[in-house]
Amino acid sequence: MRNAAIQCTRFVLALVLTLCVAACDSLVGPEFPSGNLVELQAPPEFTLWWSLVEQCSGRRGSLAAVQFFRTRDPMLIVDGKRYDGYWWSEGNRVALVTPEDGATVRHEMLHALLQRGDHAPEYFAGRCDGWIRFDHPGTFGVPASPEAAVVSGTDALRATLTTLPAAPRASEFRGAFVYLITAESVRTAPVWVPVTNGLLATVFVTGNPIGMGAVTTATRLFFAPSQRRQALIDARITDAGYIDVVGSYVGAATLPQRVEIAP
Repeated sequence: MRNAAIQCTRFVLALVLTLCVAACDSLVGPEFPSGNLVELQAPPEFTLWWSLVEQCSGRRGSLAAVQFFRTRDPMLIVDGKRYDGYWWSEGNRVALVTPEDGATVRHEMLHALLQRGDHAPEYFAGRCDGWIRFDHPGTFGVPASPEAAVVSGTDALRATLTTLPAAPRASEFRGAFVYLITAESVRTAPVWVPVTNGLLATVFVTGNPIGMGAVTTATRLFFAPSQRRQALIDARITDAGYIDVVGSYVGAATLPQRVEIAP
């Protein structure tokens, strides 16, 4: 089989926008900006992304119960502030600037699944950390005064790469799938792992100098012994075949891996 073609997005080695710009939500809700929105039929990849949010959160819900909208203009203004996504409890409605941005869509899906507008740390900083767009200082669950050395990701972590679904198909979800990068501490004592240039995780396809990646505003991440952290990186397939890839998480590289893409 010939090498699969894959649509990948250039990752930006810069910090993502603050959460209030990137994705926010409301329980009581400001006015719904209907004049700037058009209804969006959930594309097939939303089914995959919804299942990922269900998986990380441990909750179940109906994607069909959520109403999606996209902006007419390249921005979403709510109460005078700019957002990439917003959820309203009234009508269970989600507005998106870029419906192709899986991390932001999953953030708003988590609000809809939980039916709450706050960013509950258990879910946003805990269970679904790295699976959605949500930035925190990397201190969730960290002891008050951790006696931890600063150790590079290369020396502190073991990284592995898998895909979700486990067997991606070019004909399923419009070819959408995700790379799941898992990093586990190999140290016997707690450590802080520095984050360089805001780059959390990457995936590179062999022979392609342009990688895919996930960024964060955190400057360092805490790892207890054997603790794991994860990051999802969205991808899209355009053809069946094989993809040779290598991933990394804050500098810790995975082993090269061949991913088979079924028709």
